[in-house]
Amino acid sequence: HEDGVLTGVESLLRLWNQALAALQDDGAGKMLVDQELERQTDQIEELLMANGVDAKAWSSDEGRSLEELVWELQVERSVSLELDGKGCIRRAVEIVKAWIIADAGPDEKDDMSPHVLMD
Repeated sequence: HEDGVLTGVESLLRLWNQALAALQDDGAGKMLVDQELERQTDQIEELLMANGVDAKAWSSDEGRSLEELVWELQVERSVSLELDGKGCIRRAVEIVKAWIIADAGPDEKDDMSPHVLMD
């Protein structure tokens, strides 16, 4: 058991030293950026540009970044990109409404009735 702990501590120290070296290096940000997210962002940017969407305008100050779009597409899976009948690409969002019903026990009349959480 002790060997496993020592191996884990050595791995942690090695990783820590790599992170420190990268932070001292000029390319520090590159190591800390998720390369898969960067690859997917590049693919989405190419897809948008191929469909006539200015990717630079997408990432304007008022809008969301391409990284946020990739996050919504790949991680949250809350949106999709669809081609409409006119050949235009659009961001589609599914809106879900949920009623949360809780059994909070009997009321003052000793009746069991569900309670609905409302916003």
